Amino acid sequence: MNPHNCLIISPRETDYVLGVNSPLQMKAVLPSGNWLPYIEFYERQLLNTGDTDGCVLFTAQESFDAQIEQLIESGAITQKTIDWFDSLGYMDIGTDGKKHFHSSPRWLQILTGNGLNGNAIQDAWDVMRKYGVLPYKDLPVDPTLTPQEYINPSAITQAMKDKAIQFLAGIGGKNSIGYHWITQGTPNVPAMLEALKTSPLCIGVNVGDNWNNVTPTSPGTGANPGHCVMNYEIVGSDKWIYDHYLPNPKDLTPDYPVWYALQAIVFVTPPPPAPMPPAQPTQATTLTWLQALVAWVNGIVESITPQGRAKLGGATRSPHWESFKKEYALTHLPVCAVCGSSRVQLHHKQSFATHPELELSEKNCVWLCENTSANHHLQTGHLGSFRSLNEKIEQDIPIWRDKIRFRPTWDGKEWKYPNQ
Repeated sequence: MNPHNCLIISPRETDYVLGVNSPLQMKAVLPSGNWLPYIEFYERQLLNTGDTDGCVLFTAQESFDAQIEQLIESGAITQKTIDWFDSLGYMDIGTDGKKHFHSSPRWLQILTGNGLNGNAIQDAWDVMRKYGVLPYKDLPVDPTLTPQEYINPSAITQAMKDKAIQFLAGIGGKNSIGYHWITQGTPNVPAMLEALKTSPLCIGVNVGDNWNNVTPTSPGTGANPGHCVMNYEIVGSDKWIYDHYLPNPKDLTPDYPVWYALQAIVFVTPPPPAPMPPAQPTQATTLTWLQALVAWVNGIVESITPQGRAKLGGATRSPHWESFKKEYALTHLPVCAVCGSSRVQLHHKQSFATHPELELSEKNCVWLCENTSANHHLQTGHLGSFRSLNEKIEQDIPIWRDKIRFRPTWDGKEWKYPNQ
């Protein structure tokens, strides 16, 4: 393989650096530091008709998938969430005949917008933090395409974007993905070795004609590598990498300097805890129960009286509404988009009274909770009154979701703030 430059090294002032300003929590989820067992699928970077120059995107996609796979196999992701992944198409049959998480690198390459000009090593993770990831089977790597066809933006539909955004929200939003530099112009193997216990590394390497050997013999010089690969293990002086040119696993020579290594970490927010069993009634809990009962009765009255129907502009529900909600729940996990509660109602972003054509539109719907303690359907969706509507709900949901996720808690002595 001739030298090429599909990796762009471009550190930014806003980037985090491990040991300097990074707030990311380093948790040893894999003490062995070997991520190869969690790589199930090989993605071919080189098409039949040319090179995609997408090494950064293939590397990031492989790292993301490996981390989700490790979380699944370790039990950190619940079966309910795995089933949800499966219903959306993210679980794919691997070489072992079992289902494994599998996302699309082509999705990342198109959305970076850089085409065939290469990418900064941060680009793929920025795309994932903004748009999420898409199932591989929805947008596979097709080696028969030309590079230009491969990156054509028309391959991405609005339905794909909706699914990826839904997935991102389901695992915790943009804060479920973070990254920082491990090495930024100065090789540091001990830091890389320790970081591998948390997640794989996206590293920059130099390549040449002899690159595609199992043991590359061209260490390269200088701090401007042109190719990106995933470092999945370090044993002694050997740095094992996963490349998207065959043979994919390669062993860097002991004197091979890694000038740049970026680590991205995937955090999946656990589902809301199961409800606690009801306590013995007290005056306070009885009052809360009565308030909830009154609110429930008022809701029924509002839905059947002319005065109450004024909140909907006198509109009548479609006869297909109930079946639509059931189908929607199969592809959109029925948890509140704000707080994650499972006691939800399907809310219209734009009122179906004024936009009847959007009543059964997936893009116009979002799950919001109707708990007694936090009724986000009423408060966030309708600004405290069912005769009102929050026209900026799409902007407000991620703001309030982050406020709730990172709210401080009092431990009796001081306020505890979650790591953001």
